Amino acid sequence: CIRDSFNFDTESLHRRKCLREAFNEQVGTQVKDHVADLESSLAINKGIISDILNSQNFRGLSKEIICRLNKENAILQERLKITIKERDYNQAKTLMMEQIIADYKAREKHSEWELISKSQEFLDKLNTKEHAIQRKERKLCKVIEFLKKHTAIDGEARKLLNEIHATDDRRKITNVVEENEALKEELEDTRA
Repeated sequence: CIRDSFNFDTESLHRRKCLREAFNEQVGTQVKDHVADLESSLAINKGIISDILNSQNFRGLSKEIICRLNKENAILQERLKITIKERDYNQAKTLMMEQIIADYKAREKHSEWELISKSQEFLDKLNTKEHAIQRKERKLCKVIEFLKKHTAIDGEARKLLNEIHATDDRRKITNVVEENEALKEELEDTRA
């Protein structure tokens, strides 16, 4: 039952990882396309400026057009730098989040195994104590039977038998064992 939940968690983690990788790949492709567009616009503008500067009609063009083209190039270069910084930031952030999630999952799994181990240890100790109590109950029953046989002969045996019956809380050890079995089943149900 626990193994099935771990398999389910593993499959779920694998699916989430695949989806995350697909998303990151898609974002990376979009950023690369955007960077390529910006680089292409920049190269075109540089080519236009170069052609204008090399042309004979340069003197006839106004300085205002050249200034605009230079400003547009500066803007495109700045946008390219910002886009690259954003991409790097998002990649770093994604990596950090993945590491945090992986650490959290590892701690969660460790805590779960620790809980299972402690509950198993508790069950083992409980079983050991139950067996010891059952052995003592059998010995006590033998002592009571012995005392019953000797009460007619021995006054001391009668006195001991009366003391045992006076302190008997009418709760048999086997009943306690049955209650413990019910508690064990309840604990197993909470594990599942």
